[in-house]
Amino acid sequence: MIGKRGIVMSLVFLLILNTITAQTLLDEAQQQLAANELTAALQSVETAKADAALAQNARTWYLAGFTYKSLYESTPDQYPDSRELALSSFSTCLTTATDDSYKEDCTNMGQYMLTTYFNDGVNAFNDGNYEQADHFFGIYVSKQHPEIGGETYGNALFYGGLAAEYLN
Repeated sequence: MIGKRGIVMSLVFLLILNTITAQTLLDEAQQQLAANELTAALQSVETAKADAALAQNARTWYLAGFTYKSLYESTPDQYPDSRELALSSFSTCLTTATDDSYKEDCTNMGQYMLTTYFNDGVNAFNDGNYEQADHFFGIYVSKQHPEIGGETYGNALFYGGLAAEYLN
């Protein structure tokens, strides 16, 4: 017969085992990302995000953000939502972090990902694709804080408005 002490010890063991397994999954994701094994890293971060405990871990979202960012840069057509997923992952990392260890990286990467919308707007505008330019500038303006975006924010407002005017 198992006594109270045996039950408590079993629960503690399971808790420790679960924590080790979770950290192993995140370590694997980090190694896969470093080795540019993006499909494997994607599977690892998706598994981590689905785990209730890991979904509250800032490192999960940090690794997810960098995985989606890398997918956006390498195969955007294969993973069309990767840019949005990178942005939301970096944002979630900032809100789940209990300290500032991820703040600088996530803030910088979030700004970088936002800038890709601005750059796509500029490219579309220069190509005469005003509908697409208006779309990308609109996304940039809706997600960027005016004080952070500075001159780029103003340019996005101007060229987005100009693109919309050319459509009429």
